[in-house]
Order: sequence, then structure tokens, then C-alpha cells
Amino acid sequence: MRTITFFQPKRLTFGPGCITECVAYIAALSAPRVHIISSSSIAERINSLRVALEDSGCHVSMDLRVNAEPTLRMFEESLLRAREAKPTCVL
Repeated sequence: MRTITFFQPKRLTFGPGCITECVAYIAALSAPRVHIISSSSIAERINSLRVALEDSGCHVSMDLRVNAEPTLRMFEESLLRAREAKPTCVL
């Protein structure tokens, strides 16, 4: 049997207006590098988040290749791309 460990985020925010709060919180981090993982089907909404983060001084990379319920292979490929981006924060 394999041991599995979950690391929970320090902060979890959701609800109306949370994107604005998210941008302010992330921008206040030291040298924020944000990697966004999502689906291209909501690219327009994600792009507005990217612009807000960049306007706040964050370096942003994006992976919009999640196009279905993620398989283990999709997760591993996405994880590799995230590691290459060297983020301090993943959304």
C-alpha cells in the first residue's frame, strides 16, 4: 500500500467578489509567481484574472489544457508544466 499525504492550503476563499480579494492577497506575497490551471472553455474569464494579477505586479503562467475530467496522465502532465513554471502560487 502507498502512503498518501494531503497538504491543505493556508487559505481557501470562495463566493461573490473573491477574485478581487484573491488578486490583492496574491499581489501582497513576496515576488508572486502564479500558475493558473484551467480549461480553455473558460479562457475569457481566466484571462481577466491573468490581466488583474499582471497589473498587480505578478508573473503569471497559464495551462489551459484541462479539457475533460482529469485523468492521472493529464494530472501528471499538468504537474510537470506547473513545476517548470516554478510558481509560488497555483490557481
